[in-house]
Amino acid sequence: MNLNQLQNIWDDFLVSLILLTKIPVSRFRKNQTSPNLTKTQWAFPLVGALVGFIVILITNAFNSMGLNAAAASSIGIVAGLLVLGAFHENGLANMLDIFTGEFDKEQNVKIMKKSRLATYGTLGLIFYTFLKISLISNLLGAPGCILLVVGAHALGRTSMVILRKFSMAANDKSTNLLFSKASPSQIILSILLGAMWLIPISFSLVIISTCFILIVTLGLRFLASNRIGGISNDVLGASVLIGEISLLTLFNLLFAVES
Repeated sequence: MNLNQLQNIWDDFLVSLILLTKIPVSRFRKNQTSPNLTKTQWAFPLVGALVGFIVILITNAFNSMGLNAAAASSIGIVAGLLVLGAFHENGLANMLDIFTGEFDKEQNVKIMKKSRLATYGTLGLIFYTFLKISLISNLLGAPGCILLVVGAHALGRTSMVILRKFSMAANDKSTNLLFSKASPSQIILSILLGAMWLIPISFSLVIISTCFILIVTLGLRFLASNRIGGISNDVLGASVLIGEISLLTLFNLLFAVES
């Protein structure tokens, strides 16, 4: 691998950070041309792993200082939100408002373009936040706790790549998705980079988690197709959180330490 290839890999990772987080890394990009978001999809799980590591590192730090697991997890999750800028949470709230209504596909697409936070979205975010706090706090002390949280966040970003690959835009004339469909090699690399954090725990867990995230993502695709005729940027953002929370639930069932 030559220096130019390494620079391209580094540039793809920085572009992914710019898209998915609030970390100010633009000045570190050597290539200042307009970024190709489609090309950088393979690196999305690496960004997720970084966010997951920040969340669990801060959670463990405060827990070791004497805070109970729930309080420590709350601080870790808030730190993650500050890094991400609540990008995905906004998508989840909008998706819940749309998918829980009784409108047809065309009306849902029109509602989707309006920036608003209604009842179902608000309640959904509250439920999601408390559930995530509970799931992470339950994993503290479990073997491989750090890798489980990092893996859940990494595979959550993989779900976004998979969902875009196998879905059409909800409305080609009005919905401009952030990136196009990934190539087969990007999909495979994204899955590998998302699941590799679980290898030290067990290879069977890698297989189970990969299959699980595929099922969850394709289930969301089916739901989005029925409700709005495809996917939107909000659905892509929501897929990250749905993937994360689904995997954290699975890991709790398998590894959580009983109090």
